[in-house]
Amino acid sequence: MKTAVEALDHALIGVEDLEAARSGWERLGFTLTPRGRHAGWGTANYCIMFPYDYLELLGIVDAQQFTNNLDRFLAERGEGMLSLAFASSDIEASARLLSDQGVDHGGPKDLSRGLELPEGTVEPAFRLLHPAPEASPAFPAFICQHLTPEMVWQPQWTSHENAATAVREVQVACAQPGEAAMAYAALLGSENLEISDSRAILTCGQCRILLLPQADTPEAREGLCGLSLLSADLKRTEACLRRNGVTCTLDDAGIHVPREEATGVPLSFVSH
Repeated sequence: MKTAVEALDHALIGVEDLEAARSGWERLGFTLTPRGRHAGWGTANYCIMFPYDYLELLGIVDAQQFTNNLDRFLAERGEGMLSLAFASSDIEASARLLSDQGVDHGGPKDLSRGLELPEGTVEPAFRLLHPAPEASPAFPAFICQHLTPEMVWQPQWTSHENAATAVREVQVACAQPGEAAMAYAALLGSENLEISDSRAILTCGQCRILLLPQADTPEAREGLCGLSLLSADLKRTEACLRRNGVTCTLDDAGIHVPREEATGVPLSFVSH
């Protein structure tokens, strides 16, 4: 069945100090892209690219310009996971599918950012679609189509010292996981929703989004609350973290890095 989104495109992480965040995530063993600056906005980013998805570290570099509410997010919640971007290869088709299901979205919007390469700045381009909040009640989300993917997915950026290869799972705290999950049928298709008494799993390409009761999460507040990355070699991951002096713990589920080490994101590395 055709769905409005095809996979997870990227997870956005709001940070107070973009350059400090870059340094911190490099210490975690990640390769980061050069800095990008959103055209006409007061925000900039560094991205952590995997073969099919990525993480975006997003910070404010000019508070006098439009920040898309990043300033409010940081003031209210502090650093951490901000939102998710779902992937579409045809944003117009996604818009039609949502409209057919009665989901408002305002139509596709264009966005570009200057990517500061050593040989000169290039301008990756995107089209974005913002479904109404009721289509993603547990966390903020939008849909992204890359118009120039070759500028963003460059081979030298997708290899990481810590062996990370993909976003495997995103954890979300919400008051009523089952009820919230049902709303995602318009985006993901009802066949990609798995709902039990106390939690729900949303399947989005190779990534799963786990909705948990607030009481089962450390801070007991609604919203995005954890991130698990797939590792090609957990021994290599552990060696990298230990070598760089990163605090981490190990159990049968994987390797876990506390939020203090990853700009407010509880971070895990898993093997499957």
